[in-house]
Amino acid sequence: MPHRAWLGLIIICLTLACSTGKADQSAPRTALPSPQLFTLAPLPSPTVLLAPDSDTPIPQTPFPTNTPIISACGVDTSVAQTHYDLRATLDWTAKRVAVEQVITYRNDHIDALQELVFHVEPRRLVGTMSFQGAFDTEGQRIESTTFEGWRLTVPLITTVESGCEAVITLRFDLQLQPNDGVNAVGWLAYTNNQLNLGHWFPTLGIYGYEAPGEWYTPQLHYVGEQSIPSIADYAVHLEVQNAPDGLKIAAPGQITETDSNIWNIELHRARDFALSLSTTFKEVSATTNGINIELYYFTASQPDPGARALVDAQQALTLYNELFGPYPYDRLVIVEGDFPDGMEFTGLVFVGEAWFRVWNGQPSQWLTIITVHEVSHQWWYAQVANNQAMTPYLDESLATYSELLYYEQYYPDLIEWWWDFRVFKYPSEAPVDSTVYDYVGVRPYINAVYLRGVMMLQSLRNELGDSTFFAWLYDYVDQYQGQIASPADFWGVLSSNAYLMTTDIRQQFLRNGNILPLEAATVPTTP
Repeated sequence: MPHRAWLGLIIICLTLACSTGKADQSAPRTALPSPQLFTLAPLPSPTVLLAPDSDTPIPQTPFPTNTPIISACGVDTSVAQTHYDLRATLDWTAKRVAVEQVITYRNDHIDALQELVFHVEPRRLVGTMSFQGAFDTEGQRIESTTFEGWRLTVPLITTVESGCEAVITLRFDLQLQPNDGVNAVGWLAYTNNQLNLGHWFPTLGIYGYEAPGEWYTPQLHYVGEQSIPSIADYAVHLEVQNAPDGLKIAAPGQITETDSNIWNIELHRARDFALSLSTTFKEVSATTNGINIELYYFTASQPDPGARALVDAQQALTLYNELFGPYPYDRLVIVEGDFPDGMEFTGLVFVGEAWFRVWNGQPSQWLTIITVHEVSHQWWYAQVANNQAMTPYLDESLATYSELLYYEQYYPDLIEWWWDFRVFKYPSEAPVDSTVYDYVGVRPYINAVYLRGVMMLQSLRNELGDSTFFAWLYDYVDQYQGQIASPADFWGVLSSNAYLMTTDIRQQFLRNGNILPLEAATVPTTP
């Protein structure tokens, strides 16, 4: 189905959505909550969960497979520029992981490279990472490697010319911390229910991102996310020693269990690689539009929250496929995370255990909100990335607005509830294009970037009309899939006339409303 043909089918309650989008936001409807990220909703009486109706399959478009193109150095330039080969041995009893990481990086730049620079997320957590060193292809230690915070610089023994590859090995240990909510982040920690490996290895910075000839890595901050990994291919070999009986793995990509508690996993064209291990996982799955959706959870209650989250994931995937473009992988993995709220990774998302635990049978709950929010990050992050530290609205505002689109399609009677519960409770006058470094607390950051960002997008939709607005989002994904997009990229997808129509809204919601000169906004999005 052409991507614009959905318009007459899925916008069920446009009048209601637009009227609520213009509701008075001058005063809060409730007092602001305590510093925790969200406030649990009260538990209404349970209802019976009904499975969704079947939908007409939407043809999927996988990442293209190109005929190999060989560079002057004999390098295949049709594969991803970066390849990570990770061999990890996890001692389950000690909660310690020994990692050997081989990085292959093709120099697609004009400059010759004399060093590789990495963003080392595990150094966020004091005492977690023990770095053993960097080594060349002969196994010789590379001297003069340096850490500056969580930035690792590795000098190359031999200069790598344009079109050639650099290959180095990093060795390090991870001593995982218990997730006590203070000294750990849930996606790189363990609890009695699970052990998670997310953002667990160094990833290459971005060459020439801010200045020619320089590597960019983000600065550490404790509000929001900062990493902006480039697309890469992953090959992961995981062996678990002293494994308990019944250990299960939840991971994206193609998984092969070669022996008891030994897995080989391949994931192509991805921004990251995360996995979760547990002896208490229950698993449910469904196939939607040819994509296998797998849900791993451990909260046992009636009604069954796993069935609810699976329905939400199915419906969200169907909708976002049509609105934003095809999901590019064969599998989507949803994992109940034993930590607050949620977290997105390529092909795998976490949804916090509290939302499973308090779910009451209704879609008007955090379980549905966070599930569909994280699923939408498969477009607003995994497919089209952005600088999460400097321009977080390019993923978080869009992901939060995707929640509204979900309710419009499947539960139109809850649209007004969503606006009141999710957005109007937490008014903000802060710029939507705030950076994470503007905030020392999570709540004001959420209010400005996530929630006021929704107000901005609703205003843009009202001004442009559905046809132009949704064509804009679809074309943005289509044009910038696999890239790291900037605000100029996002707004530049609009035609000149449409961009001009947004002038007052940009001035109202953004600190820097004049994003690009008029002549730069020339890409048409409507017939």
